[in-house]
Amino acid sequence: MGRTAMIYIDLFGPLRIYDESGQTLRPKLLKSRAILAILAATPGHCQSRSWLQSMLWQDRQPAQAMSSLRSALADIRRSLGDQATALKSDHSEVSIDPNMLHVTEQPKSQTSGQGFLEGFDVPHAKGFEDWLKLKRSEMTAPATVAVGAPRDTTSKSSRLFLASGANGTSSVTQMQCEALIDCIAKSTEDLELATVVDGRGRNADVNGVRNLAANAGCDLILISESAEGHNSCIARLKLLECETGSLIWSRSLIGEALLDLDNPSNVRVVADFIEAMTDQLVRPVNWQTDAVSPELMAIAGMDHIFKLGSQNFNMADMLLKRSFHERPTGCTLAWRAFLKTFLLGEREYDCREQVIEEGTDMARRALEAEPLNSMVLALCAHVEYMLHYNYEVAFDLSVRAISLNRCNPIAWASLGRAASFLGEEERGNKLTQYGAKLAAGTKYSFLVDSWASSAGMIAQDLVAARYFCESSHAKAPTFAPPLRFLSALYCAESEFDLARAVVEKLKKQEPDFSLNTLKDVGYPSHTLQQANILKELPKSEI
Repeated sequence: MGRTAMIYIDLFGPLRIYDESGQTLRPKLLKSRAILAILAATPGHCQSRSWLQSMLWQDRQPAQAMSSLRSALADIRRSLGDQATALKSDHSEVSIDPNMLHVTEQPKSQTSGQGFLEGFDVPHAKGFEDWLKLKRSEMTAPATVAVGAPRDTTSKSSRLFLASGANGTSSVTQMQCEALIDCIAKSTEDLELATVVDGRGRNADVNGVRNLAANAGCDLILISESAEGHNSCIARLKLLECETGSLIWSRSLIGEALLDLDNPSNVRVVADFIEAMTDQLVRPVNWQTDAVSPELMAIAGMDHIFKLGSQNFNMADMLLKRSFHERPTGCTLAWRAFLKTFLLGEREYDCREQVIEEGTDMARRALEAEPLNSMVLALCAHVEYMLHYNYEVAFDLSVRAISLNRCNPIAWASLGRAASFLGEEERGNKLTQYGAKLAAGTKYSFLVDSWASSAGMIAQDLVAARYFCESSHAKAPTFAPPLRFLSALYCAESEFDLARAVVEKLKKQEPDFSLNTLKDVGYPSHTLQQANILKELPKSEI
C-alpha cells in the first residue's frame, strides 16, 4: 500500500493549505478556509455542525445557515481534490482525518513575529472573531511544544486570604460571623474561583494582614470585622487587592440576628461576594494578549452561559472544553453538562438525543470526580431534572448540596423544583422562592426566578408565578422559558393583549411557535403541561 496523501495547514503567519508537493489547496470561499483553520486548531480536528454554523453564520436563520455550511463543505472538497476524503461529515459533526493532516501550529522560531492566522479575518462573523482572539491568546507557547501537549503558562489561579479584623462582639456573634465566612470560603472553592488560605486568628492591622497574605502567595484578602452596640451588632466584610490594598467590595450587616444563616438577607451576602470575585477575575482580562489559566477560562465560560444566545453558548463551551483539556475537574464538567440544559431549553441544537446523551455523561463523570462539591451536586441536580425528569435523584442531589453549603442558591431552588414535582407543591413553592431571594443580584437570578415561577404554577400560586416570571423576563428579555410561561399565564387571566405581545416576541426567536406548540410533548414546556395550565388556552390563536 502506498503512503497516505497528506494535507498541510500552517496556522502561524498567513493561513496556508497545501499538499506534499507544496501545491496550494485553497477553497474559493473565505468561510471555507475559516472552517479548515478551525478544524486544524481544534484537538481531535472535529467540531459540531451547529457550532460551525453559529460561528460563521450566526446572522442567518437556521435553515440558511445549514445550507451555507453545506456549500462551504462542498467548496472544501473541490479544493482538496484527491485528498477530499480527508473531510468527514455527518448530520451532527464535521472533521478532518487526523491521519491525513499535518498542522504546523507553532511559528518556526520564537522571534519570528508570526502571529496565529496573521492577517486572516472574516467580516460579519462575530463568533469567529471571538474564537480568533481566544486562540491567539492561547497559542503563544514555544515552537517546540507539540500540538495537544499541555501548555506552560505564566498565569496562575488566584489565592484568597481569610483574615479576622477588629472584633468587639460576643463569642456567639463571632462564631456566627465565622460560619458566614466559612460559607463564602466553601462557595469560592466549590466554584474554583480561588484557592482559600485561612489566616483567621492572627491579630494584625491591615498592613500586617497584607504582609501575611503576600507571604502566603495570595493576591486577594477577605477581612471580617464585627462589633456590638447597646441593642444590636454589626459585621463588615471587605475584599481587598493584596498588592495595593485597594477595596474591591464590602458589605455591612446590622441587626440583632444579623448573622442568622436562615435569613436570606444575610445568606445573600455570599452570592454577592461570589459575583464580586467573578467580576474581579474576569473583567480585566485581555483575551487577545494575556496568558490565561485554565481556572480563569472556566470562570469566563461559566460567565458566558448566563449572557445567553448561541454565540455566548458556543464561547462558553469552547472555554470550558479548553479549560478541561488543560486541567480536568468535575466542576468544569458539571458546568458543561449544565450548559446542555440551556441548549435544550433554548432549542439550540441539531440533535436533541445527542445533547441529552452528552449532558448525562458529563454529569455522571462530574459527580464521580467531585462528590463533595456543593456546586457540582446542585448543577447535576438541575441536569437530572431537565434531561430526564428524574425528580427523586434531583431531590437527593440538592439535599446533599445544601448539607455541604447552605448558602448555595441553585441548590435551594433545585430542591424546591424537585419537591414540587414529587407532590410537595407548597414546600416546593417556598423553597424555590427562597432560592430566588438568595440569588437576587447574581448573573443567574433570571434563571432562578424562572424556576420559582414554575414552582408557583405547580402549586397553583399564579400570583407568585406571574411575579417571578415577569421578573425573569425583565432581567433577561431574550430568555425563552419566561416568554412561554407568560403566554400561558396571561391567557389564564384573560389578558389576551399581553399574551399576544409575548407570543410575537417569542416568534422572533422561534418562528414556528404558536400557543398550541406548548402542548407538544417534544417542546420544552414540561412545567406548563404538568401544571395543567394549558387547559386555559384559547381554542384558536390569539
